[in-house]
Amino acid sequence: MSTSAIIMMAIACIGLWGGIAVSMAIMFKSDKKRKEAAEK
Repeated sequence: MSTSAIIMMAIACIGLWGGIAVSMAIMFKSDKKRKEAAEK
């Protein structure tokens, strides 16, 4: 495997997991807001 292919694969993996982490963070934030709204 060439170096550029390994670099591209690493960038793709970081992008994928970064996107999952961001979506989880947004989900947790919106979940907290929903619980606060439900308690009121």
